[in-house]
Amino acid sequence: MWLFWLLVSVGGLFLVTTTLFVAIMQAKTLRDLGELNKFWSYTLLPAALLGLALDVVWNLTIGTVLFLELPKEWLFSHRVYRHWNVAPYKNDKRRFAIAEFCVKQLNLIDPNHIWREP
Repeated sequence: MWLFWLLVSVGGLFLVTTTLFVAIMQAKTLRDLGELNKFWSYTLLPAALLGLALDVVWNLTIGTVLFLELPKEWLFSHRVYRHWNVAPYKNDKRRFAIAEFCVKQLNLIDPNHIWREP
């Protein structure tokens, strides 16, 4: 029974976190284009704060399992950036491959969400 609730919890965390990421990144794009009005800015503010909190939870739980390490940073994107860009970390092929997959998914929704260092 505990396995069922674990899967439901992980699935729920994934669903809510990814949905909020897509919504907030769309709002960011509209803001950058100057098309996000004050109504949507204020309406999405609680969602952005919840998304930030869930990103920390995601990093502490799913990120720890994926990368098999305790986090050195608060946000999952920062951890992915480190494994994708920073030299001794990008030499670990398994973690680099996971980071590269995550970069492709995140940058699909928000181009240059995680950028490559020269």
